[in-house]
Amino acid sequence: EVVLGQQLTRRVVLSYSDPELRITDLYSTNPHFSAKLIDVGAPNPVAGGLPYLATLEVTLGSDAPWGLIHQSQVKFTGRGRAAEQFAPTIAPYSVMLSGHIFGDVRLDPIMLLSETSIARNQTFKLSAELTRASGAPFSVTDVRITETSVPGLTPSVVANGPAAYTVYLDGAAPASGGAVNGNVTVSTDIPGEEELTIRFAMYVK
Repeated sequence: EVVLGQQLTRRVVLSYSDPELRITDLYSTNPHFSAKLIDVGAPNPVAGGLPYLATLEVTLGSDAPWGLIHQSQVKFTGRGRAAEQFAPTIAPYSVMLSGHIFGDVRLDPIMLLSETSIARNQTFKLSAELTRASGAPFSVTDVRITETSVPGLTPSVVANGPAAYTVYLDGAAPASGGAVNGNVTVSTDIPGEEELTIRFAMYVK
């Protein structure tokens, strides 16, 4: 979990066997993250069949928006040998980035999620609670779907008090089946947290 407006840095350590390994084309698929190679060729204290370590440093910028970090990766190209008897090969690699960013407003659970699969054409109702940690009152001025491939979904909010709301998503599962996801955006009158993007997801069997 990251506090809205704060920068956060984490390091990822990769173990490998080829002393001639090269890591190139390092980048993040999320513009709010940056990534760089810190070290390569360091000895692995655990050793075994992977005696070397490479370290990537990943930084989440302070401008990252409120909400869930999803479908984000650090990608790079690795060139090396799987074993001494093999020729060098080039292959793509990726590291998943996940987490969530909250300010004064928090969401519980962190997304609108159906924990069980939904039958095709079945109606459903997902919900999550928006609360303000400071306890100060706030208003929701709008709620709308801003991303989905499924028509006919209806978002709504119900006040549970001056500093708490329940966000709902109603609809019917598509006849095609498979994963369904998208975003619901809630507008508030809180400075710095005027647009809250809430991810929703379900699996239709």
